[in-house]
Formats: sequence, structure tokens, C-alpha cells
Amino acid sequence: MDYLISVSFGELTLKGDNRKDFENRIIRKIKKAIADFEVEEFYKEQGKVYIKADRELFDEMIEQIKKVFGIFYICEVLRTEKKLENIKEATRVLVSDLGINEEKTFKVFVNRVDKKFTPKSPELSRDLGGVVLKNFGNLLKVDVHNPQMPIYVDVKEYVYVYVKRYKGFGGLPIGSSGRGLLLLSGGIDSPVAGFVMGKRGMEIGAIHFHSYPFTSERGEEKVKDLAKILSNYVGKFTMTSINLLPIQKEIASKCPEKEITILGRIFMMKIAEKLAAMGYIRVPKVSVCGEFSLRGEVLDIFLPCDEHATRIIFDFDEISSLKFFEADSQATVAVRDDVLIYPMKEVLWSDELVEKAHEKLIEYQQSAIKIDEEPKVNDETDITLKKNVHLPFTDAALERMENMLTELSISHEAEGEEFFYQLLWDRQYSVADFIDENCFVFIYNYDKQINAELTIGREYDKLYRTSRENLPILPPDDVLFSEIIKKYLTMYIF
Repeated sequence: MDYLISVSFGELTLKGDNRKDFENRIIRKIKKAIADFEVEEFYKEQGKVYIKADRELFDEMIEQIKKVFGIFYICEVLRTEKKLENIKEATRVLVSDLGINEEKTFKVFVNRVDKKFTPKSPELSRDLGGVVLKNFGNLLKVDVHNPQMPIYVDVKEYVYVYVKRYKGFGGLPIGSSGRGLLLLSGGIDSPVAGFVMGKRGMEIGAIHFHSYPFTSERGEEKVKDLAKILSNYVGKFTMTSINLLPIQKEIASKCPEKEITILGRIFMMKIAEKLAAMGYIRVPKVSVCGEFSLRGEVLDIFLPCDEHATRIIFDFDEISSLKFFEADSQATVAVRDDVLIYPMKEVLWSDELVEKAHEKLIEYQQSAIKIDEEPKVNDETDITLKKNVHLPFTDAALERMENMLTELSISHEAEGEEFFYQLLWDRQYSVADFIDENCFVFIYNYDKQINAELTIGREYDKLYRTSRENLPILPPDDVLFSEIIKKYLTMYIF
């Protein structure tokens, strides 16, 4: 027999085909939470995670695991072999280890996941209840309606007996619901909002607005302390501090007094939306593409198109110098004359683009046919990819579509947003568009090119017909540029 920690998932049990993704995400969070502890075993069985470690560390480990969102409850369980005598002995040992010194009522609850195991749940419950009464009858009495001490028995590949249950926060694992930006102040409302965002699976970043020197440094430190506390639950995140004083001065001098507060709030929201939409992450020190740091009048930014990071030094509202520098050593590599800052995302989702994608998707659904058709192939030399039928979205795909559009409207990004990219432009381009008509093009092994085209087409077709059951995926013909490729391959055959 061995003592283990058992972790039960909450609403994840309600998920469908994507349940595995949620479970894998939360398992990674659990492993990270207990990374400082030595773990002997870690495995999943029938919707629960089991962790074997030094029992003396259980209290500390449970406290860390409790902070992971998506967990319903955590138990200290006694694992034994799936034999009746072993189960009886495990029940006796578990109750004995509880050290009960006062009268209590109990009831044995049996969850027989392995239906092949005998005896059945009612008989096993009575047998184990008899064991408890025989050994602890002086203190423990049966109450089948409202027991003070429920004894749980799960019959799976192993048998797990437990009493102690610690309630988790529930919700969804961090990162399963996209990213959001928290406006963090020194009050209680904003950290609670961040906690709720994390509980619903959202990965957060934070912005704090201040009006230094009219607001104190002590207030800034309070916000930092709140951010540290919040990070214990939602994970590490970046907090950007922005001085709103110049904007407040302009508002005060040019706007009615009764509108000053609301206008300040509006500007805060606009700034937050702009930063979130660009896709860059603020860090203390840049190290990889997509990061920036701001220290006084020095802006460091690592652009996706550059080998080295860029340092921009300001002189008030003018740029005094531009240079490349090595991110690791901070050493200057070269001077640069200019810099063009690209977004870190392929698409910056404005309200207009979200609306356009929505309209295109509705148009697609309304024009979809209801009958699957077999593709027609002219002959063996025809490189036209197998045409995917204009199939309508399933109910599951429509639900996912609405969720993604909502995420794009709120946080300007969504997992799987690339599904919609082809809807945003009237024409798709390929490398063939950059070939001049008068240019000589030599195609090496033309037959091999045709076979590769057909192979890719079949693979995409299979993936499409499988994935479309749950995702709002359009037929892959537009992605593969089959007609464009056919045109140029035939054009340049010699």
C-alpha cells in the first residue's frame, strides 16, 4: 500500500472531443506547481491525476496544487491492489491513521469504475462498513443519510481509499481561453477581476496607470505587491506602468470638469487596446523576438525581422540614436539609420476585420450545399486537386466559430484564428505571382511535382473532412492555390 495525492478535474469532465487538450494543459500546470518537490510517480487514470511522493511533503504540495485553476478537489489517498482482502486492510489502515479520538458517524461510498470487479458496489460498501465497525465501533457509527466522515473507495486499475478532500478553485486551466489585459489598480476590485479572468482560463497581462508625481511611489509599490500575490494564482505576467499625467493635464485644460474622470477612463482603455493589439510583450530585459523594454528614455525592442535587438534612445520627443545590440551581452553591434516596427501578429484584429470575417462566414454557411459529392478528375495528368465540396458548418463548428469571434472582439486574438485569414482578402497570392511572364522557369522533374501536388491535396482533404466536424474550417483548395499552381506549371512546361 502507498499513500498518494489524487487530483480531480472540475468542469473539464463536461468537455467533448477537446477534453484531452484541457487535461494536458492542466497536467502541465500541476507539474510546474510541484516542480520543487521530488515526485516518485505521476500518472493519470480515469480522469484523475495521481502523484506519489514523500507523505511528509503532502501538505506543502497540496497547498501549491490548490492554486492551479481547473481542479475540483485534491485528496490524500491510500492505493492498494484490487483484491477484497487488500481493500479491507487498506480501509482499516486509513481510518487508523486518521487518529480519531471522538465519536463520529460514517458511510462508505464505493465508485466501481471497473464493472468486472466483484463484489458489486452495495456489497463492497457493506463489507467495508463492517471492517470499520469491527475495528473502531467504539467511536464510529453508521449514518447513511448525513455522515460526518464519508469514506470513499474508487475501484479502478488499482483501488484508492480516502477521506480527506481539499476543495480546489475549479474553473479552467490558464491559457485555455486566450489572453486578456487587466487594468490593475491599488484597490481590491481589479485583482479580484484578474483572479476571475484566470479562473476562466485566461492568460493575463496587466497595465497600471499612475499620475506621478501627484501619485506616490508608495502607491506604485502597493500595486506591485498585489501583482505578486495575483501571480501565485494566474502565473507570471508582465505589468506595464504608464504615466497618464500628460493626458490628464490636456483633458483638464480643454474639457468640461464633469467629464474629466470618464475621459481619463476612456483614454486608459484606448491605450490598453493598442498595446494588446500589437502583440508585443513588455519585459525587464529583451531576449527573444516579440519583446520590448522601456527604461526612462531608452526603448529596447526585438523585431521579428532582425537578427539583433534594436535600442532607441530618445531626447524628449525626438530620437537621438538608433543601434543594434546583442541581447545577451547588451553590447552594441552596429548603428542603424532607421527602423520600421512590424506587428508581432499576422493580423491585427480590428472591429472591422472581425465583422468582415463574421459576414464572410455567414455568407459561406448560407451558400453551402447539403450533399457530399465525389470529385471529378479529368485524367491522370490533371494536377487539379480533389475539389472539396462546399460543406456547411456543423453545430459544433458554429459554436466554436462564435466563441472565436467573441475572443477576437475582446482580446484581438484567438486560438485557431488563422482559420479565418483567407476571408480577409479578396485575392490570395502565391510565389507564382512574383514570376514575370517573360522569365525562364525550369521545372525539375515535372512528374514528381505533380505527384507531390496530388499527395498534399489528398492529405489536406482528409484533414479537412476530419477537422470540420468540430472546427470552422473552410475547404483547403483556397489555401493550396491548386488552380494557380496548375496555371503556372502548365505555362512553364518546355
